[in-house]
Amino acid sequence: MVDFRPAVTDTPVQSYSIKYWGPKGEDGSEAPVNMIDVPLNRTTGNVVPDLTPSTDYSFQVLAKLADGSELSSDVIAIKTPKEGKSDNKLLALIL
Repeated sequence: MVDFRPAVTDTPVQSYSIKYWGPKGEDGSEAPVNMIDVPLNRTTGNVVPDLTPSTDYSFQVLAKLADGSELSSDVIAIKTPKEGKSDNKLLALIL
């Protein structure tokens, strides 16, 4: 699950997205980037589907603002738990 704090900005936030990607391929190719749109009122408990156990992933939260600009959190890397464990959470702060 991904939890994050709302963006702190004078410009209204129109939407949030969670961006995530896995490790590079065996041939060194970049992993595909996935995006999940998140309702404005849901900053906790955002489920990221289809993650592989014991795998490194990178996550970033994006806030799309009313003026067309975008704020992004730092990229946070985590390793998913082994199969059968699901207590890992990620906190991404939008600055």
